[in-house]
Amino acid sequence: PLSDRETISNYYKVVNKCCHDNPAILFPLERFNSGLIRHEIFDKIVDITSSLESLISGVQELSYKFALHNSFIAESQPEARRDAFDLLHNLYVARSGIVHGDTISKDKEKSLKKVTDNWEKIIRIAKAALNYYLVFLYEKKKSEWGQHLKNLVFGLDKRIVE
Repeated sequence: PLSDRETISNYYKVVNKCCHDNPAILFPLERFNSGLIRHEIFDKIVDITSSLESLISGVQELSYKFALHNSFIAESQPEARRDAFDLLHNLYVARSGIVHGDTISKDKEKSLKKVTDNWEKIIRIAKAALNYYLVFLYEKKKSEWGQHLKNLVFGLDKRIVE
């Protein structure tokens, strides 16, 4: 097994290469880090969601794709994916309510409560999704990402890390 020092060194190599080869990765990493240190929960929700949203392309059915694709890259087991999908869907709904000024509707209020009650799980899922994306960029081309996401969902690709 690798020591903590080797693990950190290897992780730094992955991040460094990804940032050098794909400077756009800095946005999701910065938003994720910002979401960890903000004081207000609304700001945390917007930042973490923006971080994960930047991993998903397209404009149609974005809330569904956001939850589906991020759950597939964050979790390797179907049951965990289902739970992650639910939390990520609620995260996206809560974020939409915040940025569009509608946090008091019943659906948005329920989603916001589910997100705040499960914040640590959401952070773990977001971290796993971002790490998966970094490893993907380390091993493959960014242009292959969208197809990889689709293939994961349809069972045509295996996860590159477990």
